[in-house]
Amino acid sequence: MRLFDYDRVTGLMTDAGIDLILASSKSNVSYLLDYYADPCNASLVLDDGSMYYQSFVGLPSDPDIASFFTPWIGEVGYMTSSNPWVQDRLVYGELLDIPGIKSNELPVSTNPIDCAVKGIKDLNLDLGTIGVEKTRMPLDSYERLSSSLPKVRFVDSTSVLSRLRAVKSDEEIERLRYATLVTEKAVRAGYDSVRVGTTEREFTRTIEVSLVEQGLGCGWVHVAFGPKGARDIMPRDTVAQVGEALRVDVGGIYDGYVCDMSRVGVLGNPTAELSIAVEAVREAYECVRAAVRPGARTGDLYSLGAKVLEERGFDLFLSSVGHGVGRDVHEWPYILANGNDYLLDGMVVTVEVEMRQEGLGCINIEDMVLVTQDGSELISTMEPGLYQI
Repeated sequence: MRLFDYDRVTGLMTDAGIDLILASSKSNVSYLLDYYADPCNASLVLDDGSMYYQSFVGLPSDPDIASFFTPWIGEVGYMTSSNPWVQDRLVYGELLDIPGIKSNELPVSTNPIDCAVKGIKDLNLDLGTIGVEKTRMPLDSYERLSSSLPKVRFVDSTSVLSRLRAVKSDEEIERLRYATLVTEKAVRAGYDSVRVGTTEREFTRTIEVSLVEQGLGCGWVHVAFGPKGARDIMPRDTVAQVGEALRVDVGGIYDGYVCDMSRVGVLGNPTAELSIAVEAVREAYECVRAAVRPGARTGDLYSLGAKVLEERGFDLFLSSVGHGVGRDVHEWPYILANGNDYLLDGMVVTVEVEMRQEGLGCINIEDMVLVTQDGSELISTMEPGLYQI
C-alpha cells in the first residue's frame, strides 16, 4: 500500500523545485513502495556476477503522472504476492526462465540505470530537475545516469525524503506500536532468563528467539553487563553479577518498521552507585520526554536533558537525546546539541538518555514517543526504571 500523503510529497517537491525524485537506497525504495524483496539488497551480487543489486523508484511531483519502479527480474515472483502499488515496472537483468513469466515482466535492459533513464524519458522529464540520493547512490551509477540524461538538472533529494518520512501515517504508527509491544516482551523475556553466571551471549539469544517467535525481525541486540559497558556494548562472554548494571538496546522490526528501545536491569539489589546513576538518567529522560510536543526545538530538548544530568553530577555520553525512527533506526529529526529543527505532529522519535562511567558501565533509557497535536504519547509501556530480577 502507499503509506505517504501525496499532497505532502507535491508540496515538498514543489518547494525544492524538483520534478521527480529518483530514490535508490533500500530504506527509501521500501518506504515509497511499501515493498522490498528481502533477499535482494545492496550487498547482493546478481547471479550473472555483472553487478550489485540496485533498484529505483521514480516519483513525480504531479500525482496524476504515473510513478515507475525498476525491479530485478529475479524478484518478479516476490511481487506476485507483495504487489507494490507502483504498476509501471521496468524490469532489468538477464532473462531467466521463470515459469509463468508475463510479457510485462520481461527485462527492458540488463542495467537498472537504463530502465530509470527510460522511465524518465517516457514521462518527458529529460529536461527537468531530478532529485537523487547523492550521498547514497554509487558513483558509477550516478555517472551513467547523468551522462545518459545530459540536459537534466540533478539535485540532492535527501532533505525532501527525510522530511516526507518524518511525519508518519496512521498505518506506519500502528506498525511502530506493534514493533514496540513485541520488542518489550522480548526484553522482559531476556531479563527474566538471567541468573548469576548468565552470559551476554545467552541473554542476547533469548531476546533474539523471542522476537522471531513473535514474528519480528531482529535488527540488533547491544548488551553491556557491568563495568565492561563503559567501553563495549557488543555481546561477549561477560557474565551477569548481582547488583551490577545489565544494559540492553534492542531493535525489533515489524513489517519494515523499527522499534528502538533501551533498558537497564539488575540481578538482586543494585549497588548504591547504580541506583543513583539510574535515577539521574531517568530524571533527565522524563524531563525530555515531558517536553516533546509540536514546535519543540531539538536543541532545547538536548539542553534540557544535558542540564538535568549535569545537575546530578553526570554527563551525557551521546551528542543527542533522541532521533526520529521509522524504516531506519536513525531518521530525521535528530535531537542534537544546538539543533534547530522543530518537532511536528505525527513524528515518531526516541527519547534517549545515555551515560557511561568507568567502573559502573553503561546506563541507558530509551523509548518511542509519538508527537501528537497537543503534546506527545509514549508508545512504549515498559517501566523505564531499573528492571529488577
